[in-house]
Amino acid sequence: MNITILTNTTQYTYHNIIAETIQNLLYNSGNTVFVLDIHSEKYDHLCLQRLNNFSPQIVITLDLAGFNFRTQTGENALNMLSTKNLNII
Repeated sequence: MNITILTNTTQYTYHNIIAETIQNLLYNSGNTVFVLDIHSEKYDHLCLQRLNNFSPQIVITLDLAGFNFRTQTGENALNMLSTKNLNII
C-alpha cells in the first residue's frame, strides 16, 4: 500500500522524529511510505502535485499539515483526494 505522511517541519521541528517512527513501522509492515514536508515546494499546488504523483491510498497528516492547501473554489484540497485520511494531532 502507498502511504504518504504530510509534515510541517518549519513550524513543528518534532515532525521529523514522529514521521520517521511512523515510516519505519509502516515500512516494516510491507508498505511503501513517502514523507512529504508541506514546505518542500515553493507553491502549494506543486506540493499537491508531488502528493498525487505518488498515488497514495492513505494520507497521514501530522498536526493537520496540508490543510492550508485550497482548490480554486476555496475547498480544502486534501478533502478532494480519493484517499483515506488519518489526522494525527
